[in-house]
Amino acid sequence: GCPVSVAPNLRIPSSNSPLPPLEFEPKVLILGDGNFSFAAALARIRRSGVGIIASSLPPLEEVKAECGDVAARAIRECELLGVTLHGKFDATMADFRVNQNAFRHIIFNFPDSGHYVHDFDTKVESNRFLIKAVMLQSLKILAPDGQMHFALQDVPVFRAVRVHEIINRLRLVDVVPFRPECW
Repeated sequence: GCPVSVAPNLRIPSSNSPLPPLEFEPKVLILGDGNFSFAAALARIRRSGVGIIASSLPPLEEVKAECGDVAARAIRECELLGVTLHGKFDATMADFRVNQNAFRHIIFNFPDSGHYVHDFDTKVESNRFLIKAVMLQSLKILAPDGQMHFALQDVPVFRAVRVHEIINRLRLVDVVPFRPECW
């Protein structure tokens, strides 16, 4: 993958590290977290989930059923660390559960429109639409100094999406390779 991000040198502190929990205000919003493993990893690194809101398009019970033990463990860890979880969350539309917040970071890892058609151009356009709709909606809840982070698959469809052309009122800060060992 090739995330659009500004934190390429993230280090995982050892579990014996004496660092206190990190607090981030305004809050962090994670969109489309799938099985919630990213939210759990971020909360673990921060030593607290307070201030993190993680979402998925399917309801939480459906996530648990489809993703099994991995999701159940991640959801349980998120709950223990204080992460707020929202299922049935469509990031392309206003949602009363987050509309009163100003988020410092909005993270969308590996967005995919879910349109599994064989036509390459249709896949590209549906993903361009998804990313643009999420960006436009996110502008309404992004803090003035906030940042959006997208991790995109490094495959032909997402290279053709050309995120840099659809960022609208945002500014591309950096493009860095995804490093799974950081998570």
